[in-house]
Amino acid sequence: MDIKITHGCEMPNAGTRHRGNWRWKQRVAGNVAAVKDDSPAARAQCPECGLVWVVGVDHRVEAVFCSRRCKTRARRGRQAARSAG
Repeated sequence: MDIKITHGCEMPNAGTRHRGNWRWKQRVAGNVAAVKDDSPAARAQCPECGLVWVVGVDHRVEAVFCSRRCKTRARRGRQAARSAG
């Protein structure tokens, strides 16, 4: 049985081919530039889980945490420390 994956029409992979997948291309280009640059200013690290990302490409420039989960975990940790102390 031959299975074809389509994205809303009869043409396989039409969604990615039609739009050119520009967001993916931008992200990859930014990652490549940051890796070539290898400057610490081009990377950020989540204070909660330690994940490292490329500033302005994988997340916003002003992002402190990598995800909503880490943001919530940090807030709950601060609330627990405040109520205990």
